[in-house]
Amino acid sequence: MDGSTAWPSKSAGEVSMTRGNGFVVVSWWRNADSVPPYSGEYQYECFDSLNDAYEAHRQYEAGEFSRATAMGIFATKNGMPIGGRIV
Repeated sequence: MDGSTAWPSKSAGEVSMTRGNGFVVVSWWRNADSVPPYSGEYQYECFDSLNDAYEAHRQYEAGEFSRATAMGIFATKNGMPIGGRIV
């Protein structure tokens, strides 16, 4: 079994619950030469433990990287985000 459970649903398909096996921290990095409105790109870092993900998120929130903004932590299954934002 792959760790997911399916329940019957009133909709056309089934509802499936999956247990994640990692976490991703999403941050937004402003381009160094941009001015308002800022341009930039998203960065995604995968972690095996929630504690490691929290630590990376705290670094972004604390301003250790001047161009980075923490966007959130998401549970993942094999590197793909599942469900809503944890933080």
